[in-house]
Amino acid sequence: MKNNLILLSKTEVSPQTYYLIFGSETELSFKPGQLFTFKIEEQTRRPYSIVSCGKTVPFASEFKLDSKANISSYVSFLISTKSGSKTSLFFETVEIDTEIEAIGPTGSFALQENTKDKVFVATGTGLGPFIPMIRRSLEINPLQEINLFFAVWNKSDDFSSKFFADIDKSKYPNLKIFTVIDDFKPDDLNEENLGGRVTTVIPETLENLEKYDFYLCGHPAMVTSMEEVLETLGVEGVYKEKYG
Repeated sequence: MKNNLILLSKTEVSPQTYYLIFGSETELSFKPGQLFTFKIEEQTRRPYSIVSCGKTVPFASEFKLDSKANISSYVSFLISTKSGSKTSLFFETVEIDTEIEAIGPTGSFALQENTKDKVFVATGTGLGPFIPMIRRSLEINPLQEINLFFAVWNKSDDFSSKFFADIDKSKYPNLKIFTVIDDFKPDDLNEENLGGRVTTVIPETLENLEKYDFYLCGHPAMVTSMEEVLETLGVEGVYKEKYG
């Protein structure tokens, strides 16, 4: 479905990575994992995974929201401008109140309807679809084991806490969120901040990997490498999206 989305908020959550909140006069709903495709120019379109969509914006207290009286739904995204592409330049400079044509929600990347424990592996804006997926999983089963591994180059690239700080860990004792830092300093590391790459850190951190469903999203090289490692280790439930 074609929608006109109005930009209400734009916040840089890490260098050249933005959290954008849009408003829609049309009431919207989505399934975690779905996306919108933005029309930047006539021949320039780019899909972005939905972080949230509905009548409210989760964790909006973290961000300044310029609300409008005629808005029926809010929809938000994580968008990187690091590539330097035409689309990146547009979102780097886009201003509040800009109206953008977008098609959605669409897409087949989704939670599997089963009771298996879950591991989410993301880089950069690949975290986007996992924010609502994890929240939905916790709604369905608060005691389910869920592990998120967010891979970053250095500690300053980690923005994951902005989107999970509101979760009461006492209600969800089996939710674990790890940041995996490639270029780390000894002082960066603790139980939740791990040094290395996800391809080696995950097998070292978790046992019996075949019992999990794995969800991969982010840089194509990470997704490919992680998928190869999991296949070698006998993991069959792997679901992937090679962009955020």
